[in-house]
Amino acid sequence: MQESKFEQREKPNIGELVVATGNPAKFERYAKGLKEYFDVQLSSLRDEHLKTVDEPFDTAEENARHKALEYFRQCGKPVLAVDEALYVDFLPADQQPGVHVRRFGGGEEVSDDELLTRVLELVKKAPANNRKGRWHFAVCLARGENDLREVQFDMPRLFITEPSPKRLPGYPLSSIGIQDGFDKPGSELDEKECQLADAILMAKVAAAVRKALEIK
Repeated sequence: MQESKFEQREKPNIGELVVATGNPAKFERYAKGLKEYFDVQLSSLRDEHLKTVDEPFDTAEENARHKALEYFRQCGKPVLAVDEALYVDFLPADQQPGVHVRRFGGGEEVSDDELLTRVLELVKKAPANNRKGRWHFAVCLARGENDLREVQFDMPRLFITEPSPKRLPGYPLSSIGIQDGFDKPGSELDEKECQLADAILMAKVAAAVRKALEIK
């Protein structure tokens, strides 16, 4: 079997990197994914005993930049921060959920069921050929007060009008959102499919890190 492009060459050594998350499951996902592409010593916010930084801004770029810089200031180590926002084709620019996904459709933050109901109503009103959107990811790597490297990428979604009966607590939109390369909502992916979806995301994150660090 032919080796992959990354298996044919030595993994770049990028030293220490703090992943800006205190969520153990999310850190494990990033640790597994990044170590596929880099020789890297990873640590989490918990490992570094860092105080949690808020996300006060209205764009993913601003929040990622804020977190990366503030955590760098606390620990003095390179920090990788990733923030995300949701944009859909069936709403005008001034009504996009962006980083405020829980306010999708206007108003205050709502529960899983309320959010799903609200978004379904909007999707059903949209023409069948205009029910797409994208998760927008902002990646910021802070290596110094004046050394911030930023890269963005998108992950498209197709929204359907018949939600899956299977729901993931905390992720209601996964029951109506289909990722490119799959033929079912995210909430219905089995273990192997979830691993593949994670691998696709982490390949994008790794590519963003390579670009940020100007690694050929």
